[in-house]
Amino acid sequence: MPDPTASFLYALREAAREVQSPRVPLFVPVATYSSSPMNPTRKLATMVNPLEKDVILFEGVGRIMGIAWRCDVSMPWLFGPIVWKYLAGECITLADWQEGGGGVDGVSATPRTKRVVDTALAMSSWTQEDFDMHQIPRCAVEDAATDIVSLDTREAYVQSVLASLILPYQEALAAIRRGITAIVPAACLSLLSAVQLQTQLTYPSVDLVALEAGTTYGGKHAAATACPDAAAGLWKLVHGYSSADQRHFCRFLSGHDGGNMSMLRLDIHLCPPMMQQPPSMPPSSCEDSNDHMMTKYGYPHVERDLPSDDDLTTPVRLYVPAYASVEMLQKKLHLAMTHHTDQTPLM
Repeated sequence: MPDPTASFLYALREAAREVQSPRVPLFVPVATYSSSPMNPTRKLATMVNPLEKDVILFEGVGRIMGIAWRCDVSMPWLFGPIVWKYLAGECITLADWQEGGGGVDGVSATPRTKRVVDTALAMSSWTQEDFDMHQIPRCAVEDAATDIVSLDTREAYVQSVLASLILPYQEALAAIRRGITAIVPAACLSLLSAVQLQTQLTYPSVDLVALEAGTTYGGKHAAATACPDAAAGLWKLVHGYSSADQRHFCRFLSGHDGGNMSMLRLDIHLCPPMMQQPPSMPPSSCEDSNDHMMTKYGYPHVERDLPSDDDLTTPVRLYVPAYASVEMLQKKLHLAMTHHTDQTPLM
C-alpha cells in the first residue's frame, strides 16, 4: 500500500514551493552580492512582496509553516535573514538592510534608499563637526521642518530610517507570524533565535543548489557539461545526504552554524592522490601544498579568506584529495565535516 504519510509530506512541500513560485505574487527575489542577471543565488532567496495586499494569503503561508513545524517536517523555505529575524522577534538593524543588498527585498531598493542606509550607518563614527559638514536633513525620513541631524538626534534619525524601511513589509510579515502562531504556540517562537528557527523549519539543500551553480574549480568556472568527474561525484554525494549531514557540510564550509551559503564564493581544488605520511612526520616535511594537514592526513580541508571591500562574499577553498573509491570519499568527507572544530587535524 502507498504510504499516506509520504503523500502528505509531498503535498505540503509542493504547497511551500508553489507559494514561492513566480506564479504567485506573494514573494520576490532577493538581490545578493552580484549584480549579474545570471547570478544563480538571485532567485533562491525570497522576501515578501510589499505590493501584494492580500494579507489572508500571507497568513495562509504562516499556517503551512506552522503545520510543517508541528509535524517536524523540513520545508524548502527560501526566506532571507530579515524575514527570519522578524518571525523570531529579533531586533532588525540597518546593518541587516545593508547586508541584504540595501533593501529588505533587495530588488525595490532604490539608490536613494541605499544611500540613506549607508549614511545612517556611517553616523556612528561621526563627530558634531561631521554632522555640520554633511548637513543631513531630518525630513529625509520624517515630514518635519528643515532640521539638520546632529550628534544628539542621530539615534532618533537612525530609528526613524529603520521604521520607514520596515513599514511597507510589516503587515505581510505580521500576517505570516499570525499564521504560524495559529498552529504553534507563540512561546515556541520566542524560544528560538532567527538562525535556530530557520534551521528548525528548513532544509539546506536549496542553498547547496545555488552554491554548486556558482562554484569554480581550481579558480576556473566550469560549464555543467564540463564539471570534473570527481567534483560531480562530490556534489552527488552531498545532495544525497540527510538534512543533518547537509547542515554539517554547510557548517564545514562557512565555519559556523546558520551560515548564509549565498555569501560564500566556493572554489574546489581537486588534488592528485596524496602520499600518506607517517603521523610522526612534521608538516614541514610534507609536499609543498596550500594545506599541510590535508597533505599529511588525506582529508578534505577548507580555507577561508576575508571578504574584500568591493565584494562582500567570503572566498572559500575546499581541497579534496583523490580517493580510490566513492566510499572512501564519503568516509573521509564525513569525518572532516563532523570533526572540523577549528580545523583540528584528524588522526
